[in-house]
Amino acid sequence: MGGMALLAFALAHPDQVKRLALIGTGRGGGTYLRAPGALWNRHHAGFPGLALLGSVHLTLGRLGSERVLNNYIERHSFVDQTHAHPTPVHLGDWLRRRAGRADWHRIARTLDYGPRLPEIVAPTLVLCGRHDPQFPLPCSLELATAIPGARLVVATAAATTLHRRTRRLLGHCRHLPGAADTDTKRSAPSG
Repeated sequence: MGGMALLAFALAHPDQVKRLALIGTGRGGGTYLRAPGALWNRHHAGFPGLALLGSVHLTLGRLGSERVLNNYIERHSFVDQTHAHPTPVHLGDWLRRRAGRADWHRIARTLDYGPRLPEIVAPTLVLCGRHDPQFPLPCSLELATAIPGARLVVATAAATTLHRRTRRLLGHCRHLPGAADTDTKRSAPSG
């Protein structure tokens, strides 16, 4: 959802955005739900488990059900399972109210920035993991194609955790126009 928030900001305040880096995100709307390879796609092998756990979580609304669901998504977000770090679920978590929102998919479906992507004027870098099941490669291709001059970088061995590779990401961001600016003012996020 952070990438969609950045898209909204870049469209609402283009004069305040010098550069934009969109990592593992999509344009909004329902396209990411239908994207090939998306965990949310009914044809994904992991979808039945996701749907079941999601229904349980929406029914119970407890921290325990939230963690079980998020752990399921975490495990499906890694090609190499040794990198997955599920959150422990304790007995007391089933008595506590959930910590996050369970309806972000419903919200994301109503926010479709696709038709406005050509309005983005900031130099844009779109990064994604080739095996990302949350916002698969087709979502990033759509962004990179619709945003004028956007550069697409695909990490061939990565899944959703591309953002954890900070040094590599910074290396790609340094190549965006304006990255060498000495302006240190930070009045707004630049992506």
